[in-house]
Amino acid sequence: MYLRPNPLLLSSTFHARGFSRQWSRGLSGKPGTTVYKSSLVSGPKEDLSPVGKMLVSSIKATGPISVAQYMRQALQHPIGGYYKVHGDVLGTQGDFITSPEISQMFGELLGVWFVANWRLRPRTVPIRIIELGPGRGTLMKDMLRAMRRFGDFYRHIQGIHLVESSNHLFQRQKDSLGVADCTADSLHSASSSPQAATTNSKGVSGTTESGISVEWYPTLQNINLDDTAFNVVVAHEFFDALPVYKFQRIAQGWREILVDIDDSKSSPHHFRFVLGTTPSLASQTLLKSSHISSAQFQPGDCIEIAPDSWDVARGIAELVGNQQGCAAVIDYGANHVFAESLRAIRKHKFVHPLSQPGLVDLTADVDFSLLKHAVGELANCYGPIQQNEFLGRMGIETRLSTLLKNITSAKEQEELILGYNRLVDPSFMGKVYKVMAIAEKGMTPVVFESAEHS
Repeated sequence: MYLRPNPLLLSSTFHARGFSRQWSRGLSGKPGTTVYKSSLVSGPKEDLSPVGKMLVSSIKATGPISVAQYMRQALQHPIGGYYKVHGDVLGTQGDFITSPEISQMFGELLGVWFVANWRLRPRTVPIRIIELGPGRGTLMKDMLRAMRRFGDFYRHIQGIHLVESSNHLFQRQKDSLGVADCTADSLHSASSSPQAATTNSKGVSGTTESGISVEWYPTLQNINLDDTAFNVVVAHEFFDALPVYKFQRIAQGWREILVDIDDSKSSPHHFRFVLGTTPSLASQTLLKSSHISSAQFQPGDCIEIAPDSWDVARGIAELVGNQQGCAAVIDYGANHVFAESLRAIRKHKFVHPLSQPGLVDLTADVDFSLLKHAVGELANCYGPIQQNEFLGRMGIETRLSTLLKNITSAKEQEELILGYNRLVDPSFMGKVYKVMAIAEKGMTPVVFESAEHS
């Protein structure tokens, strides 16, 4: 049973990214000239962002670009990319909020889940904790606080490895975890930049007050495989930010949906979606090697594919499968391919996905079936199950009751209950957010005993 405060409080305070708004219902017209039908009214052109100016020049020189290339530049361009130059993108003052920022209970229960799974193995095995996209460091901080209560686990933590590309978030993570004596003041001043990084290269490192080593890396591939350690891997709202390619089925086969310049006066945006006139390299390679069958689609159908997600999932499987360990992937999505889930968010409101690149967050629903396909024979996949089921089976109601008993402030109690509801209510984050476990062969992760697995 869910505790239910005023529903207006659930919806008006902030916006989570896992709520889809489709800006179109397909393409119309002939290939090469088609544009997405936008629900926005026409108006004067919005200001062109720094990344937008770069993209305009690039498209003028070489032609329309893939949606994945647009996303990658908008989010990660070193000069003007959303995650590269912006300050706090998380929280009520940012563009969106995540579960760890809503309630400490989320990270605490996830930490306990990892402890329980580690105890399924010989307890002398050292532990490496790896997080992809650590945000402000809130999730890791809450996990460590819970893990510290289990001395047998905490004593075996060998180190923490964080995959991060944002220098601002690196600073927040360092402060949140109390890391001192870092080998560099900035991610960009170290050899850990994506351009300079090589496999197994060491990034920025430091030590927490409790003596745990913390290292930052630009990609998961930079973290070396270690068959002597139990790898704890968490990817919370990481896969949804990876670039997607978009395709549409026509009578002649698949065509890629591209991004072109929009000089028209009928749209306030500087970019538009167009349909490629001929098969592209992406449509010829990604769709043939994909986990989906073209036979299930009809002319007019659209799909999104995220090859980077495949690579990362494969990397996680190598860490926990070939060696030993378990991983938790928490994100919004479903166990199937998506048609039109790409969306943009700014200041907790949805905006057009081609509006002001670099100034808005871009995200797409996660196809968990793709992640399973990537993991393949390297490890076992369990789920995904709904977030409220995972948290419920991990004892979130008991944890809530315990915290409420130790709080005397009525305001703090209300905030705690509100956070609980946001996490588990099916009409908010409880249903749309999913949890998938990836574990070494022979391990059945706690909570997932009866879940579908492959």
